[in-house]
Amino acid sequence: MKYLPTRTTRDATVYLLYLDSAEERIKVTAFPSAQQAKASEVYLSTEKMIRDRPTAQAVLVSVGSLQSLRTAFPNYFADTTAFLQAVDSAVR
Repeated sequence: MKYLPTRTTRDATVYLLYLDSAEERIKVTAFPSAQQAKASEVYLSTEKMIRDRPTAQAVLVSVGSLQSLRTAFPNYFADTTAFLQAVDSAVR
């Protein structure tokens, strides 16, 4: 999975995650809280762009930090660690 980070700002609190599993890439776009309306516009245009692409997903989220984003949405970063730990725990 290719992770395509975007420039982030210190005050970024809104993130647009774009995942394309067919192309094996994720793009993260950060917005400061003052640009929440712009983030929503970009999200809506992204949703329209991927409307006919079943392998693509977009989500707009608000979190305190980029690390919080990775923790809250590990599936968007193709992080299966938590899933594998749950399976391991269940079969023991």
